[in-house]
Amino acid sequence: MLHPCMHKKVTIYVSCMLYIGTKSRILNPEKRVKVDFFDVLYYNVVRWMGYKPHLVLKKRLFIKPDFKGVTARKETGMKKLLYRMLMVFAVAAGIFLIAGETPVSAAAKLNKTEVTIEIGERKKIKVKGTTKTVKWKSSDKSIATVTKRGNVDAKAKGECIITATVGKKKLKCKVTVTDSLGDLLDKEVEHDGVLFHVASGWEFIENMSEEGYYPYELDKNIFKTLELTISEEKESDYNIRTSSDEQFLKTVKVFVRSYKKDYQLENVEYSVIKSDAGYMGRITGSCKSEDKTVFMVIYVKLTKARIILVSGMDYDKLTESTDKIAERICKDAVLVAETGTEETADKTE
Repeated sequence: MLHPCMHKKVTIYVSCMLYIGTKSRILNPEKRVKVDFFDVLYYNVVRWMGYKPHLVLKKRLFIKPDFKGVTARKETGMKKLLYRMLMVFAVAAGIFLIAGETPVSAAAKLNKTEVTIEIGERKKIKVKGTTKTVKWKSSDKSIATVTKRGNVDAKAKGECIITATVGKKKLKCKVTVTDSLGDLLDKEVEHDGVLFHVASGWEFIENMSEEGYYPYELDKNIFKTLELTISEEKESDYNIRTSSDEQFLKTVKVFVRSYKKDYQLENVEYSVIKSDAGYMGRITGSCKSEDKTVFMVIYVKLTKARIILVSGMDYDKLTESTDKIAERICKDAVLVAETGTEETADKTE
């Protein structure tokens, strides 16, 4: 039976010297004696004497651990009782001279062995039962990456394995990356030479559309609409506007002024989003429509031939779903000439 504070029983081999009064003699000086170091049925106490820890055997032999050997001395009476009282404190304080390494990684395990993450999200995987350094690795960084702290970032739809290495032990977690927005936006449409992904369940409001302006109704039961606005862009202007964060922010400000004028947009906030796909601008605000308040989010994207605006609108408040849908559509929008799919793209009149 092991003490609850003890990790495991460690066996060492030592030679012994017996002290009787002021005299001493060596017992088996050449023979190594087996000692179960953490077996509390064999030892009663751990205590400090001088600068080294000392142990008292249940067989009433006093043991002084030493890398060169171990000496033994008889202990009785009150000292023995005192040693027993000190044992709890010594064990709790971790005062052990261990011959060998405590196998901390033996009990190490992951808090999760399977994780499902949406594209763009982050989840943390933890290793329990160890204080050792953990090395993390992803089997496919295009699907998901992992930081030194075990934070998993979802990049693309698919599956991969995240491996945590603790010493010689490898712990694995299966990561499944889902793309609910990608599954929703299942239809390709082309407007003015730009390829968009929209949902097949959305209604294209044809009677309100015109060149450069294409509205969609996302939900017939509630006011939730999406507008695609496209205008021409010169490549020379594109190079200037995307040359720096400051230049792109100036472009976003132009559209802020335009929406303030055309929609009487209030409480306006705007920012620049920079990613692997390039620059995008984000504008939010609210306006009045009859007696109701409409909340808007507008994403701005520039290509070498087109300026693309994707606007999402909600009554009462801007929902996260509308925001994410508008962002994703704008981010994935590409010129048809760049995709080489002009003949196969579904065209909406």
